[in-house]
Amino acid sequence: MAARNSSFANLSREARELYLLMWTLADDTGAVRGEPHDIADVLYAADDDAETCTGFWLGELEAEGFIQR
Repeated sequence: MAARNSSFANLSREARELYLLMWTLADDTGAVRGEPHDIADVLYAADDDAETCTGFWLGELEAEGFIQR
């Protein structure tokens, strides 16, 4: 199956997953507040490496234009 959005296909699987999970944290305007450690604490509470990984994945999302920090 071909990707419908080539930018989305450029992201790692984990960054794509984070993008989808962040919608559960977003307010009515689509804004998510918090630093990587705040987001990691909520979405990946059981993962020791979550803060570092979340920061990296947010960087991927920003580089492809999916989020603006």
